[in-house]
Amino acid sequence: MTPASTYARFAPFVRRRLADLGVREADLPDLCQEVFVIVHGKRDVLAAVDRTDLWLGEICRRLAAGYRRRAGHRLEVLGCDAEDRTAGCWDVGEPDAGGQLALLRRALNHLDDESRDLLALHHGGEMPLSALARLVEHDRKTVSSRLSRARRRVSRWLCGEDGAAAGLPETAPVRTTPPQSPFMRDRAARGRAAGCAAGELAILRVEPELCSGVIGNVSISDWRGPEITTAIIDRVVGRAPHVVEACGGEILYLAVIEPTVCPPSLAVRRNIADALEIVGPYLGSFAVVLLAPNGRINQPILEGLRLLARPRFPMQFFSSVTAASAWLSTTTARGPAGPLAAAELTSAVEQVRRLDGRRRARAHAIVSA
Repeated sequence: MTPASTYARFAPFVRRRLADLGVREADLPDLCQEVFVIVHGKRDVLAAVDRTDLWLGEICRRLAAGYRRRAGHRLEVLGCDAEDRTAGCWDVGEPDAGGQLALLRRALNHLDDESRDLLALHHGGEMPLSALARLVEHDRKTVSSRLSRARRRVSRWLCGEDGAAAGLPETAPVRTTPPQSPFMRDRAARGRAAGCAAGELAILRVEPELCSGVIGNVSISDWRGPEITTAIIDRVVGRAPHVVEACGGEILYLAVIEPTVCPPSLAVRRNIADALEIVGPYLGSFAVVLLAPNGRINQPILEGLRLLARPRFPMQFFSSVTAASAWLSTTTARGPAGPLAAAELTSAVEQVRRLDGRRRARAHAIVSA
């Protein structure tokens, strides 16, 4: 292979890979060019590469991670190219699309928590009205009325009217984006310098509601519930800087949602959205295993919160640990010695799931924060 033949054969693959990693459509040509500039610089080792696609995928991952950390992309508003499935998006080719999208974000942040939650779950997560009514404990007619009112208020903002005319009083509480943590940035930098530390499974926490561990650059969480509380989310976010460092500066997250987990409350959903804002810049991929029968309700919730949090990492849903492990292993799952095999990752997940959350297991080293 030469740089020219590599470009001819793999340019479409590189473009798709960058798009999957959250690069905006408008930025894909520039990032593709950066990938093949790197390939040209490494032309001396190109002939020795066994799997060119995996090698290019790793280059794409690193470039996309740097792209997401740039201030302009950390602070950008929700774009139609990032959420092209959302109804009502403008054509990003319109001259004033950026201003309209900024206004949309501003309007959503000025809505009350319940209205913003309803819009996210119904339009972002595509949750049916009947399921949404059961979740928020209102009848379907009430939910439909509140959704319509929230849509009208947002629409008035988007048409250029002020907050008072849109039914948003000037004293209305505003949802603010959680600030980025300098401590987490420092830990991520240390992790990138040292590489991922856990060659074997290391247990992070053993509790009745949640057991977690890390292997290579993959953080594993077994969510057992039955209730997810704001305190649990806060503890997870508090440990996140140390997990980022242990994973080599970027986390591949594999979450198992057991059938015992109840749908989170409105307050917890708000906390999860904030947590995704905080940890999102350091997430490479997010794999969610939804074990029946909770997938029908929890997948729309997570997709709706993803819309509110605007993460720029790929999120995929699976019905088995094996499928999720295979997806992460074919992307960027790694250990200190190289790629992490799907079977090894599956085995680590099952070990975490076997932990007895009622007591701290002496057989495992507990990693303290």
